[in-house]
Amino acid sequence: MEMKRKTIGVIGFGAFGEFACRELVKTRRFRVFASDERGSRVLRASAKRVGARFVSASEAAACDVVILAVPISRTAACLKRIASFMKPDALVLDVCSVKALPAREMKRLLPKRVALLGTHPLFGPQSAKNGLRGKTIALCPMRIGANRLNRVHRFLRSLGLTVFICTPREHDAEMARTQAVAHFVLRGLQECGLKKSVFSTASHAKLVEALDLIQGDSQQLFTDMQERNSFAKKQRRRLIAALTRIDKELNRK
Repeated sequence: MEMKRKTIGVIGFGAFGEFACRELVKTRRFRVFASDERGSRVLRASAKRVGARFVSASEAAACDVVILAVPISRTAACLKRIASFMKPDALVLDVCSVKALPAREMKRLLPKRVALLGTHPLFGPQSAKNGLRGKTIALCPMRIGANRLNRVHRFLRSLGLTVFICTPREHDAEMARTQAVAHFVLRGLQECGLKKSVFSTASHAKLVEALDLIQGDSQQLFTDMQERNSFAKKQRRRLIAALTRIDKELNRK
């Protein structure tokens, strides 16, 4: 007799939500449901195309596993809307690029009967277009038993992912030094009109390649990773100070 597959509800069917649904469907281990407050025909058609069923937020929230794929700034409002529909012992996780703030909101707004796990896939639809193998994901346990965490860990490793476990604070401090600064630099280069050139050096070509990776990112994602990470401002200031110092040194010559 075939075991009943667990259900996963992905709430937020933007670029990453659609990508997550597609990858989860491909494992053939879950029944995947997608929900988005926009609820347009286009989104419904996209969900069907990747093999997920488009449902209401309450239906997605009643799944065995609930994945929050909404912008960080809308996390609290989403949690308030779906909290009462969650089944006892459900596993709820988010995929935000900032972890401390969503962790506080999840603990504050969700019932104690559900397990909580923060995650940050360090990849997206563009960077993982050729597959998940070799990509990295960070896990920030909040309210989850060791056995359940180990099962999640094993599943992610079976997809070819490298898994790191850390606290939300450790995650945000490291991401401020890496992702937040990198996106800040790339946004500046984008504003300066960085593009391919017949005179490209290897370093210039790499920067253009990096810029291509963020073309699909929304302004909301950029703003959230800068403003909602309490460590990001300090790292931006360090970079600006260093560039200013280098510029002054060059101007003195």
